[in-house]
Amino acid sequence: MTTQFSTLLAEGMIAIRGLLEGRMGPPDAEAARAVAEAMHNLQPNPMMLHRATEDLVALRRDFPQTVPYLRQTFAWLDERELA
Repeated sequence: MTTQFSTLLAEGMIAIRGLLEGRMGPPDAEAARAVAEAMHNLQPNPMMLHRATEDLVALRRDFPQTVPYLRQTFAWLDERELA
């Protein structure tokens, strides 16, 4: 796995923990699960990247409170969407 994916996955793990422990407002297991699903699909192959992209778009739409905690991840998503 590339360093870029490792960085994004680490950011995701921090966000999941913060969501579960209430460090980002009230504990939100549903948002944490959505982050976990998106991060699980973040793999360096075209099919999984497409799925991860879809998951992250839905995450940003459905759980906007996660955006400040996943800045690098959403910056990566924005670059993919512009390409």
